[in-house]
Amino acid sequence: MPFAPVGGRPAELTVEWLPLAANSWQDLAGRSSACDAFAEPAEASVHHTGHHRYDRVELRVTEQDGPRIRVAVTVAGDIDGLGPAEITADAWLTFTGITVQLSGADTAAAGLTRLAEFTDVTGLIEVPDPRGIAFRFGPAPG
Repeated sequence: MPFAPVGGRPAELTVEWLPLAANSWQDLAGRSSACDAFAEPAEASVHHTGHHRYDRVELRVTEQDGPRIRVAVTVAGDIDGLGPAEITADAWLTFTGITVQLSGADTAAAGLTRLAEFTDVTGLIEVPDPRGIAFRFGPAPG
């Protein structure tokens, strides 16, 4: 997620592995999640002339329009000394899918069946995983 420049230079914020409890990928508006320590479970990083980690993350999906979601996120606890103690960003993003990488799920059909045990998979189809190491299911075009 691009955000206002840090020190006059563009920066990008990534938040990975943050669980977001929802019954469906189509029901994300109003959902939120937080993490108080880096990689417990979320990893929040700012990419600005290098990779800088932040301990805490608070994320809210404020709106949803099909696969487009508006996300407000605040990261704090500058582990690597980037400078800002807290950074807040708000942006429209595109939901691109859910990755499934589980033992015993060695076909896309098996991966989708396992995913359906945790969430509604209506409207999801198999899409290529650019890394080639997992099954990925994203919104069907249309």
